[in-house]
Amino acid sequence: MKMSELTQAIQSTYNKHFPNSKCFAHYTTNLYRTISIGCYLAADKSELSNGYWDNDMLHIKFMLETDKGEFSKDVIEESETPDNLVLEVVRKNYFIKPSGFNVYDSKVLPYRKTKGNAKKIIATLDKYFTKLKPN
Repeated sequence: MKMSELTQAIQSTYNKHFPNSKCFAHYTTNLYRTISIGCYLAADKSELSNGYWDNDMLHIKFMLETDKGEFSKDVIEESETPDNLVLEVVRKNYFIKPSGFNVYDSKVLPYRKTKGNAKKIIATLDKYFTKLKPN
């Protein structure tokens, strides 16, 4: 599976559970070569206060890299994905109604680091998104 196919598969897995929401998955090469994944409840910025993605109720972010750290310099979006991928959770909470003096209270979701190939990463994300969706 190519890197671009992996990012599309991640987005389609999220859209399977949340069809009216937005998920960004993109390969970045700026400072640290990784696939960044951000999951939101809103479908676009017009649904958010002041038009900022950080004002969304979901604060779910993942980082996908190799077990040795960032992807190598020769990896591009059309390269094959390595088999030694590591999915780490960067943020794993969502906001709920206020409690006490807080504007919002938050709940933390039970996500863990996962190692494996692209198919295992997609299966793990599918399981995570299933936990995230209310019954």
